[in-house]
Amino acid sequence: MALISLNIKSVRNICEVAIKPTNGINLIIGKNGCGKSAFLEAIFLLGRGRSFRTPNIRDTINYDSKEFVVSGEVNCDDKNFSQIGIKVGGKKI
Repeated sequence: MALISLNIKSVRNICEVAIKPTNGINLIIGKNGCGKSAFLEAIFLLGRGRSFRTPNIRDTINYDSKEFVVSGEVNCDDKNFSQIGIKVGGKKI
């Protein structure tokens, strides 16, 4: 199963981003605190429905937002594609 596209909104310090990974290896580089771990956490949230950093999933919501959304498209096999996503809200700001 391959991730074809990824959309992240309001996960930790990521406001909004959309990417289309290339086939093969994709590198995530940047300075400290720029969102590399948040990006990986968003992928984990999409695949597992929980965070690897905190037991309370609402803690992953950006401090300026009431909810987060992570969605994407996966290639199940050569012919079948599926849309997947997770949306968590309920944070008071």
